[in-house]
Amino acid sequence: MTIGIKYCGGCNPRYNRKQAVETLVEAFPHWTVSTAYPNVCYDVLVVVCGCSATCATISDLQATQTFILATQADVDACIQQLKKET
Repeated sequence: MTIGIKYCGGCNPRYNRKQAVETLVEAFPHWTVSTAYPNVCYDVLVVVCGCSATCATISDLQATQTFILATQADVDACIQQLKKET
């Protein structure tokens, strides 16, 4: 499985976005995690936003499933959902 990571611009971070991704990587050590690029289809796209504005642009990215992480609770919910599906 592949996870593409897209970060917002970080103008208003309310939680540690780097730690959120590290938590995700630790939960799925056997998955390939990389920066999300256009014209690549990922199994999962994770958009890591620093606040609830969720302003990161993802229109040029592709994935079979997308998660928006704007709080630590979103990170935890994302991990639980992916564990259920795999």
